[in-house]
Order: sequence, then C-alpha cells, then structure tokens
Amino acid sequence: MYYKVVNRILNTYGGSEEFHSAVVYKYTCSIQYEIGKWIKPGDGSKIFVFNDLELAKKFLNVEQRTFNTCKDLCIFECSVKNPIKVEHVAYVGDNDIRCFWRIWSKFKNKHKKINLDSINYLTNAPQGTFLVSQVKLTKQVF
Repeated sequence: MYYKVVNRILNTYGGSEEFHSAVVYKYTCSIQYEIGKWIKPGDGSKIFVFNDLELAKKFLNVEQRTFNTCKDLCIFECSVKNPIKVEHVAYVGDNDIRCFWRIWSKFKNKHKKINLDSINYLTNAPQGTFLVSQVKLTKQVF
C-alpha cells in the first residue's frame, strides 16, 4: 500500500476541491491530482509517495510546521506504477528540482556514478519515500 500527501485547495467558484503537490504547489512543476485518475508527471520526473501511513503522517506534520502552516494537507491511499525507493531529495524551487531530475535521469539511463553535489539543498529523503512513474489517488485516509 502507498500513500500520497497532497495540498487540498478549495475552489471558491462552485466549492469544488483540487489536489496539488504538497511541497512544490506554487511552482510550474506542481502536479494537479484527480481522485480515481492515473497521473503521470511531465519532464521525465517522478512522483513522491510513502509506503507507510504513519511515515506519511509524520511528513505531513513536519511539512506543516516547517514550511507553511496555511497549507491544507491531506493523505490519500493510492495505486502506483514502478515504485523505486529514494534516498535523497532537493527542497527548493523549480531550478534545483529540475536539476535533480536531470541528474536522476542521467543516472537511471546510463547507470553511471554521478555527483549530486551540484544540487543545492540536497538532503536525505523522508523515511519511507518512494518515487513512482504514475499515481492514482483512491481514498482519502487522513
């Protein structure tokens, strides 16, 4: 079972809900999710999910306290395609995120040892983090 932390945004026109990337929701690389629909990111990137609900909750709590308490974060149970355990993430804006994915693609495509030092603010991924090629939100669980 996998879990996705998303930012819930209420649409003031009609009262509908939208679900966006939790961390990068203000950037052009943000992804909009729909319940019951397979979502695939652009630019050869991947989607971050958790393999444990308690670890997803821990991430949600840290994210709300550290970065922006105004976010309305929630957690969905989800189906995924091609999960890969990840060890590092970059917490910053568009340029560094895109740099991370460029380097990740080189590594995955050529299986060469790479230097991740060119990525600013590279840090260890939260425990239980996986990268997936596609995700489908199925049920809100928190």
